[in-house]
Amino acid sequence: FGKWMSREQPQATEGCVRCVLQALRAPEASEHAAVAFKNLCVHAQKQLGKLETVLALLSICEPAMVDASMSSDLRVALMEGLARLVGSLPREEQARQALEQCVGPVARMLEQTLQSLPPPTEPPTKLPREAVESCACLLSLVSSAIRFCDRFKPENHPVYPVLSSVWPGLMAVGMHCRGEPLVVQAMCELYSRAMGTLGDLIKPLLPQLLQHVVSSFQTCSVVGCLTTLRDAIERFGKDARTDEGMREMLSQCMTVIITHTCGYLASAPDAEGQPELLTAFWELQHRCLVFQPGLLLSLPCVQNLFDAAIGSVRHQEFQHTRAVLTFICLFLSPTES
Repeated sequence: FGKWMSREQPQATEGCVRCVLQALRAPEASEHAAVAFKNLCVHAQKQLGKLETVLALLSICEPAMVDASMSSDLRVALMEGLARLVGSLPREEQARQALEQCVGPVARMLEQTLQSLPPPTEPPTKLPREAVESCACLLSLVSSAIRFCDRFKPENHPVYPVLSSVWPGLMAVGMHCRGEPLVVQAMCELYSRAMGTLGDLIKPLLPQLLQHVVSSFQTCSVVGCLTTLRDAIERFGKDARTDEGMREMLSQCMTVIITHTCGYLASAPDAEGQPELLTAFWELQHRCLVFQPGLLLSLPCVQNLFDAAIGSVRHQEFQHTRAVLTFICLFLSPTES
């Protein structure tokens, strides 16, 4: 009833918010309460989107969001509701203040979790499951916090200074857990969300971001690594035409990803065993051919890529076979992108 209430009974909105937040304390009602809170934030931004109200709600929700005993879905729902309100604040300074309060406790919790982990090893070893799940959830919270801040102007964007302040901690978690698929996927989703929110503002962070993506893919091949690199090529591939540094960075990333995947296809006893990963791989090649064909076709590993494409056409798995055929057809019959 959030939409109806915001229109017909706006005076009751804050009372309903207090009610659902109190229900978070009841285990049998907490999940439903978090979803109800999120829906109220979506539909009642006019009533709730004031700095003092947002800061008060953040203070109330903070204990639940950093409570590891709460489910990940519940905590993310709370953060997405708050993020809606942060994104609706009229001034960049207000959004930055609220965003700092959103992200700060989560970043501190990440740091504490990182300190509890055993020292990193080469190659990475399995980490305690509870800590891995906690890191993945906390990264998802940071990703959710910045989700709706894409409307602000770049001159005084609230996300960049907040994200920059916690970036070293995020990188430390990412590198320490680069052998854990759950954390790597959550980290990649955060990267893609940050690129979408910040646009060109993220360029100073891009080298570290892509280096971590490539390093993680070699250790722990997850779909998120490929979709993050695909997003980077779509957003920044055009810059590679004039920016030699950008071209070199993207070329190195693509070379490592292609070499690693072609090696897997050539040596794995069941090369079709990861259809989602292979679909994402061939979609990445397709998008690179669309947005930056010169970069892709000049790679030293391009012959291995097309050998792997020809081999993949004979696979029985429909999903990634269609993706590789789409890639080959574009190469044979290029169109204006």
